[in-house]
Amino acid sequence: MADGRSEILTAHAAIAGLPTSDLQTIFACSTVEEGLKYLSKLDSETGSQWVTDVFDEIAQTIDQRSEKYIYTHTERQITVGSVLFDRNRQIIAKSGKGTALLEQVLLV
Repeated sequence: MADGRSEILTAHAAIAGLPTSDLQTIFACSTVEEGLKYLSKLDSETGSQWVTDVFDEIAQTIDQRSEKYIYTHTERQITVGSVLFDRNRQIIAKSGKGTALLEQVLLV
C-alpha cells in the first residue's frame, strides 16, 4: 500500500538511532506489522528496547501534530493522547497524555 506507514516507521527508527542495516530491513518489510516483529526480534536478541523507543516517539508525534491540527482549524486547545495497537489488539505504546486520558476514562 502507498500510505507511508513503512516510511514513517523507518524514519522514527532512524531518529531513535537504529543502525542503517536494520533500517534497510525495516524499510523492505511488506507491512508495518512485519517491521514491528523485526524490532521485537532485535529487542529479544540484543536486550534493546527499540519497540518502546520507536513507537513511544511515534505516539508523542501523533499527539503533537493532532493538537496542532485541531488548534489550527478550530482555535481550540484540545488534549490529544495516543494508544497504539498491533494487529492482535495488544497495546504497543501509549503517549504520556494517552496514558493519563486512558486512566481517566477507566476510572469513570
